[in-house]
Amino acid sequence: MDRAQREHLIELLRGLGADDPAAVYNNAREAAALVEASGLEWWEIIRPSDTVKGGFAPDFDHGDIDLDDEAGDSAIALADTADESVGQTLERLLRLGSLSAETRADVEGFVADLNAGSLDEQDRRYIQALAIRLGIL
Repeated sequence: MDRAQREHLIELLRGLGADDPAAVYNNAREAAALVEASGLEWWEIIRPSDTVKGGFAPDFDHGDIDLDDEAGDSAIALADTADESVGQTLERLLRLGSLSAETRADVEGFVADLNAGSLDEQDRRYIQALAIRLGIL
């Protein structure tokens, strides 16, 4: 869901408080259709604000992830990168229906690397940043 679609969804949800029952119904139907067309689940769109760390990933635009903090803003507040925590994060990523085939293959490769004990720190940081960006952390 891009920024414009997300903003439209927010406007539709705001309209659920309208006095006109027909307008409320139409907004609800349009919001449901927008979410369905996005390929995302409601829980992937609506998440507690405390899941966004350091202001990172304020929307679902799936832009670049600055793994090496080249921008120097230290925006990514990484979660625990221990094997158990990373494993749980990988499982949550694989449950996302909206993951592209390429990203899913990458995540499956990370699972194999983790199980083999060869998942390096950069990959762990990428997994955490991806999970934050997709709103599951």
